[in-house]
Amino acid sequence: MKQDKPPAKSAKKRASATEPALEEALRKSEESYHVLFNTIRQAIYIQDPEGRFLEVNDGACAMYGYTREDFIGRTPEFLAAPGLNDFTYVSEKIRQAFAGEPQCFEFWACRRNKEIFPKDVNVCKGIYAGNDVVIAVATDISEKKRTEKALHESKEYYRAIINTSPDNITITDLHGTILMSSAASVAMFGLPEPAAANGRKILEFIAPEERERARQAFVSILKTEVALGNYHGIRNDGSVFPFEVHMSLMRDRWGNPWRLVSVVRDISQRRQLEESLSSALARSQSQQQVIAEISASPFVSLGEVDELARMITDLSAPLLGVERAGVWLFNDEETLLACVDLFESTPCRHTSGPLLRESEFRNEFAALRSAKFINADDPLTDPRTAGYVEGYLKPLKITSMLDAVIRSSGKTIGLICFEHVEKQHTWDPDECTFACQLADQIALAVTNRERKKVQEALIKSEERLRWLQARLGIPDQYSGSDAGADSSMRNAAGEPERL
Repeated sequence: MKQDKPPAKSAKKRASATEPALEEALRKSEESYHVLFNTIRQAIYIQDPEGRFLEVNDGACAMYGYTREDFIGRTPEFLAAPGLNDFTYVSEKIRQAFAGEPQCFEFWACRRNKEIFPKDVNVCKGIYAGNDVVIAVATDISEKKRTEKALHESKEYYRAIINTSPDNITITDLHGTILMSSAASVAMFGLPEPAAANGRKILEFIAPEERERARQAFVSILKTEVALGNYHGIRNDGSVFPFEVHMSLMRDRWGNPWRLVSVVRDISQRRQLEESLSSALARSQSQQQVIAEISASPFVSLGEVDELARMITDLSAPLLGVERAGVWLFNDEETLLACVDLFESTPCRHTSGPLLRESEFRNEFAALRSAKFINADDPLTDPRTAGYVEGYLKPLKITSMLDAVIRSSGKTIGLICFEHVEKQHTWDPDECTFACQLADQIALAVTNRERKKVQEALIKSEERLRWLQARLGIPDQYSGSDAGADSSMRNAAGEPERL
């Protein structure tokens, strides 16, 4: 059955009735588009194939300080910061976007007020008013750049602090696996570079017998947050050295244990210094014991210089660890230096007799008269001992010498000499002081010997005077009484004689 067509007038009437509805829908759609377009804070540009702006949103106007009319028909060059962009590169990015490949790049822009700022630009192909266009969305990344710069500077400060620290700073995970070591690890552990430690267990660098104690310290730090310890480290070449370590726990932003930081300090020098100080203290105590023993000796008070010299060389040579210790005294004219006693440690023997003459050692004798002691660590090159080299030092293989000058009443009367043989030695201050104290004891003994001689001479003189007075019948004026107080004197024949 054939269907009748509707009347033409009726179709036209229906079409005219729907057009207002379509127009209203289109208007509302365009309004929604513009609201959305202008609500977005980023700058949005619509550009033709030549790069000219066809449309921009309010975000673009706010970002640059230009009106919409300032943009339309112009290219991005007028927004560019002078000399900071490669437009060949930018054009290539736009071309690729037109080819259907979305692109992203950085662009340095300039606001209307001449402020320069960076932005991220994302471009993709689109259709606008029935034509192919590119739609670009730009984001001001000034704050991002400032944050990146601050982060970079912070990392550089951190790296500088880490790598200039004389201590080795190591970061490990909670299982003790090394993630990073500072530059100090190269010298401390003999590594070719700091990164050579990465991935290794930190316990590998600790002496085997101390690893269990170190492991327990790592476990306890999860509770205590910090830990201190002293261990022995192992270098790449297998050598061992002492170190102290300060460990602390790092937490992540949620407060959970995250990393362990260990600050390792090589304390080899400190240990050596402590041992040196301890040794020096023990040596000083021994030295004072020897001085006390010598000063209490009757050899000093009785002026028995030869016996005292023997005692001093016997006690001091092993204490100072020298091969040779000797006491030398000048003659009255100070032109001849004679060895009173020489003790040699290896054969353990005492000898005496060698002589040194001023005519042969004039400069050396002059040095003795002007100094309290001469500490020649290398007597073969020391100008104060140059004259001894060929005739004394080399033949005896003496490699270090300490002379303490003996003085009494401002007069140089001798010296006490300590000598190392075939052994280098630097004389410490306490050794020089000890040698000078020994020299003072000898000076005191020499003074007592001279006093004793004077006293003995005076006694003999008084005895002769009394004998003479007795012979001549003269009263004794020195005894404090007359001759009658002494019942008898003996004459030359030894017989009693009344006065």
